[in-house]
Amino acid sequence: MLIVAVTGVALFWAVNAWVLTLSAPLSQVLKYNAEGLTAITPIARAYWGWGNVLVVATAFTGLTAIYIASVQGASRLIFALARHGLLPAPFARLKGEKRVPQTAVLIVVLTCVAMGLLSLAILHNGLDSFIWWSNALVFFAALTYTGVNVANLVYFRRIAPEHFKVVHNLFVPVAGICLNLYLIYAAFFSALWAAPFRTGRSVVVICLALFALLLLSAACMRLFRRNLLTGPAPISVDTT
Repeated sequence: MLIVAVTGVALFWAVNAWVLTLSAPLSQVLKYNAEGLTAITPIARAYWGWGNVLVVATAFTGLTAIYIASVQGASRLIFALARHGLLPAPFARLKGEKRVPQTAVLIVVLTCVAMGLLSLAILHNGLDSFIWWSNALVFFAALTYTGVNVANLVYFRRIAPEHFKVVHNLFVPVAGICLNLYLIYAAFFSALWAAPFRTGRSVVVICLALFALLLLSAACMRLFRRNLLTGPAPISVDTT
């Protein structure tokens, strides 16, 4: 069902892109992209006038859902890392009857607010700040999906070979890796490096620096605290 859902979303956006090409000349769309802007709002204003506010409202609704899902996912990652001892223990504490990792959730929310305010202070423009983070999201989201596919390959070949299936654990992850790497190249490196430094090239530079820092921290952890990366996942968690 997950593959069907992803395929459906891809087809939906492909149709939207096709409709967009019928709504405005390619040169105009390229101009908006070069300026680091989305063509949707100007095109909606040209066809609907003040009705373009519906497009903006729909975008805010969708973004709210995305941010809620992102906070849920990121906080659970922080919780899992803390449970393994890779992050401070308070991040692994659960609160309430529903056992919510409240500290991890608060850390994610406060970090997002702080980074948003920092980018706004640097760029002095809310739209540019939003575009900057949206572009950065492409890189890290595609990296995450690539990592999931790599984990699929490694897990079912090395840890659970008895459950290995050629289609699900070889063809699908290899295709996923190739598609995500192409997305990183086309939608991140190629598109943003040619865009203005303010909302384009700066995103590439900073994201690569953060990724290098992540690789360095993982290498240090593997060298100096290798025991934390081995063994079964912990089952019990201190909730106090």
